[in-house]
Amino acid sequence: APTIDVQTMLCGLELLAEYLSLTYQTFLRTHGLSHQSIRYHNSSEDSILSHALEYIRQNASNPIGMEELATFCHCSVSYLSRIFKRRTGINVNMYMNKVRIELAKDNLRRSSQSIAQVAAAVGFNDPSYFSRVFTQIMGIPPTEYRRRFHNDTGE
Repeated sequence: APTIDVQTMLCGLELLAEYLSLTYQTFLRTHGLSHQSIRYHNSSEDSILSHALEYIRQNASNPIGMEELATFCHCSVSYLSRIFKRRTGINVNMYMNKVRIELAKDNLRRSSQSIAQVAAAVGFNDPSYFSRVFTQIMGIPPTEYRRRFHNDTGE
């Protein structure tokens, strides 16, 4: 399986973000200022989504309930779920799982912890559920991922 250099990927994402920003600014100029009112209306959604994403990123290794996340974002669970799905294309739980799997990949590469320990360290209480989610997202089980990508300079 091909490996991706994180720095190269980050540079590419920064270029993509800059391109999207410029495209959006051009769109605003060519389609009149009336769209600013739409943007203003959606700014509360932007704020809620950015708070939710940051909260998940900061607390991914802990259990995060939807009530807790909605309270943090100052909105209802149903409103948060609707915004999240519309803006990201996936539901909150799937996003949390993806963030946790990224953490798990790092643990699997760098440590010799058991799969159960890795699962617990990234917020999964059930190692078999962790293995199913990992396999669903990555296409290979965590044990196979470790076998292929383990870095001997870990713990």
